[in-house]
Amino acid sequence: MSLAFQENCIKVAFMLSASYGLVECMRTMLNDGRVADVNMTDRDGHTAYDRARSGNHIECMNLLEAAGATVSVSESGSGSTVVVDDNTHTPRTVTPP
Repeated sequence: MSLAFQENCIKVAFMLSASYGLVECMRTMLNDGRVADVNMTDRDGHTAYDRARSGNHIECMNLLEAAGATVSVSESGSGSTVVVDDNTHTPRTVTPP
C-alpha cells in the first residue's frame, strides 16, 4: 500500500468517526499520532469539527478543540442550535456547517 493511500484511509476513518460521534476512535487516532492535522478537510471543505458539530457530538467537539482544531462559525449556516452535553448537562450553542 502506498503512503498516500494509507493517509487517505486514516482521513476517511477520522472524518467518519467525527460524523458518527465515535470519540474513542478519534482519541486513539490522535494519541497514536495517526492524524497529523486536526484541521484537514474533506472533499466538500468540511473539517472533522464541522462534522462533529453537525451531528451534535459534543465529546468529539471537545476532543478536537483540545487537540487544536480551529473552531469556525459558518455564515451560510441555517442558524444556531443549542445542544446539551450528555455528561455535564451543559448547554452549548453551535452553528451547523
